[in-house]
Amino acid sequence: IGTNDLTQYMLAADRGNPLVSNLCDTFHPALLRSIKKVIDAAKKNEISVSMCGEFVSNIKALPVLLGMGLTEISIGVNEINTVTNMLNSKKYHELEKNIKELLKKSTIQEVKDFINLMY
Repeated sequence: IGTNDLTQYMLAADRGNPLVSNLCDTFHPALLRSIKKVIDAAKKNEISVSMCGEFVSNIKALPVLLGMGLTEISIGVNEINTVTNMLNSKKYHELEKNIKELLKKSTIQEVKDFINLMY
């Protein structure tokens, strides 16, 4: 999953266009639910899913993605230490429990507020 392009396509907003780039928010609830559906469908069919893009190295997004069941990521070299530290500090079963509640949120702000409370 390439989150940069996926976000643009799903939200019909070009992140490079200053007139609509503010709409291109990867924490959009519909986008998060879609990512979860892809991960679940892949697991059901024994297909691996990996993710790349800015979102996967976002320190607040990665716990959400791992809680959804994502197991493979592609990040830049400069982000390895930050991501490794985050991975060592989280418990996966707690993330999974919180994801169900997170995916019930209906606005970007509700999602971000919930994530800030969790982490």
